[in-house]
Amino acid sequence: MGAKTSQLQIRVSEEEKAALKRQASAAKMSVSAYVLAQALPARHRDLDRLLGELAAAGAPQGALLEELAAHIWETEPDDFAEALANLSLEPLSPVLRNQVAAMVEQAAYARGIDPPEWVDGVPPMGRPHYGWPLSSLRPHQIRVTPVPFKKRGLFFDPASPRAIPTIEPRAPMIHGGAPEPLRRLALLNKSLASLELKVEFYLLGGAVLSQAFHSRPPTAHVSALFRPPGASADAVATLTQREGWPADWLTGAIKERLLGGIRSDRYLELANLSVFVPPLKYVLALKVASLRLGAGARALDDLRYVLRASNLTGADDALSITGRYFGERQLPGDARATLEGLFAG
Repeated sequence: MGAKTSQLQIRVSEEEKAALKRQASAAKMSVSAYVLAQALPARHRDLDRLLGELAAAGAPQGALLEELAAHIWETEPDDFAEALANLSLEPLSPVLRNQVAAMVEQAAYARGIDPPEWVDGVPPMGRPHYGWPLSSLRPHQIRVTPVPFKKRGLFFDPASPRAIPTIEPRAPMIHGGAPEPLRRLALLNKSLASLELKVEFYLLGGAVLSQAFHSRPPTAHVSALFRPPGASADAVATLTQREGWPADWLTGAIKERLLGGIRSDRYLELANLSVFVPPLKYVLALKVASLRLGAGARALDDLRYVLRASNLTGADDALSITGRYFGERQLPGDARATLEGLFAG
């Protein structure tokens, strides 16, 4: 706690003053210390202290982030909103602001409660930031980064000793009384696991897009990262037919998850399935990089939609954005020609 350098006066009645004196005396504290402790509990002050130390510290900051994460995750659900409502992130760098915001959102998700409103006010990174900057390691980080960090343009391997502190994603309670859309997504998650597929579903405007990954790629190379777009579509079709569900159930389930319920419902992260609203640039980069699997009609339709939503004017712009996520040598050789054809069309 910092040194006391200012004064605050409050007006109380004689009865209130006497009561405060009695309570402070029972706690063996001065009245000022007692009132401060009640207004700013120790956990609140510790969070403020850690944010101040993070702002002042140079690299490395891992130990401070670990301590901050511990305070966030140990905050009880009933105290969560109050304890984290007024954190001041302004002194922090954009990277640290997004790290803290993602940690808070992840902790709220694990508790099934709303994150503080200020989380929405933290702008995501303008350019992706990697725990390991080598371009050869980017595909692996893109695949394994937890959703709250991925949404903010922060990519890393949670298993690395130098990683941003995270907690294991905890799925919502899925039982007999769980909402039907959630139960269906959980069954799809099981189907994808049996196929060694990991699929991200995105809500962009009114459209649902997806990207299929290999859940256990044999190498970290980008060529092993993606699975053909038809793989996830086939898994959905098989499950739909087996269960007798309507053809549009997936779109309905995703919209229900992201647009209904409490604010912490705005993403879903299961072992082999995640649902969230991503940055357009992120989806664009994945769609361009995965063209190496073949520019089929489905892949081209998705890429065309993202290009239109991004308001780009040419292939150079699209490749420049993609280059922030993948190295030039990791992209398909015909990526430029494909993009130029889409813009010309």
